Amino acid sequence: MMFSNIQVLQAAAAYSVVGLHLVDSWNNYTGAHFGYSIDFPGGFNGLFFVISGFVNAEATRNRATKPLEFIRKRLVRIIPLYWALSVAIFITTLFGLKTLGIETPDLRRLILSLFFLPTFENGVLVSPTLFVGWTLNFQVPFYLLFGLALSFERYVCKEITLSACITVLYILSMIIKRPELGYYLDELLLGFVLGLLISRLHCGCPSFLERIRLEIFVTCLAIGSVFLVGTALISTGVLLQHQHAFIAIAGAMMVFGAVGLEAKGMVMRRKVVLLQGAASYSIFLVHPLILQFAGKAMILTGLNVTIPGTLIGYGVTLALVSITGTAIHLYIERPVSEALRPKPSSAPLSKFSGLRRRA
Repeated sequence: MMFSNIQVLQAAAAYSVVGLHLVDSWNNYTGAHFGYSIDFPGGFNGLFFVISGFVNAEATRNRATKPLEFIRKRLVRIIPLYWALSVAIFITTLFGLKTLGIETPDLRRLILSLFFLPTFENGVLVSPTLFVGWTLNFQVPFYLLFGLALSFERYVCKEITLSACITVLYILSMIIKRPELGYYLDELLLGFVLGLLISRLHCGCPSFLERIRLEIFVTCLAIGSVFLVGTALISTGVLLQHQHAFIAIAGAMMVFGAVGLEAKGMVMRRKVVLLQGAASYSIFLVHPLILQFAGKAMILTGLNVTIPGTLIGYGVTLALVSITGTAIHLYIERPVSEALRPKPSSAPLSKFSGLRRRA
């Protein structure tokens, strides 16, 4: 079942990340000469993880999904575009271009990026070739754990299995002091778990949700949004130490509110907005390249000499991100995913897969 309001949140999360990187461009590139830096730590990526937990749980609810089939479906959606962009960036560095700040070709970094593994140099974490791919370094292990949980769903619900797996990993990280293991045991994992729990509540306790007043869902969405932005803006003290956990909680409030509003009939129906949500993955991956290209164009044309000109340049950049990301989604990402998508299996449904059948 497709949740229109969740697609709105996906679009909001994607454009929040774009906005964050526009602020970074202002601080360090196209607007650095103005001498006015904007402190905007960010952290909106955490909303993606809550959404991912919820969407994947709903996608397998009351459906005969084999573990390997689930993993393959997720991988064929994320791999083609990510690999193509990562390899393209690497190729440009062979010709001396400093794409996304990468000054020299790094084959090891590319290979680790393609296999969604973190790169460490002298114990220091280095971003993937396409730097926003760090989120996929968490998404893919989640898909693997989710597939493992589906294997045992005949006996125990996937929420318990996933929680047990994460607990075991935490214990291992305390015993085995490896930076790679510690990297994955981030508070970001809380976002996946909260998304799963919201899905369980949505499907398993429909009568409870029906008794909740509309105003409660609106309040959850509003408070979650303010909390998310506030945590991103005011990252000091405890907020800084546990930013990912607070962002996961804020994202969970937003997802809960959005799902509840949809259950009450308050659904976003504007196709252009829903399309941006559907294209959020393409927008998320391609926007760093668009921002770099547009930034260079602003400098070469002198558009960034004045603040109004710089702001106009950012508006054009945002439009280019939207148009390019949407086009890539419609004509590359979606057709390739559909061509590679595995056929549905005929595995029996689990007694833990849901308490009511969705339409």
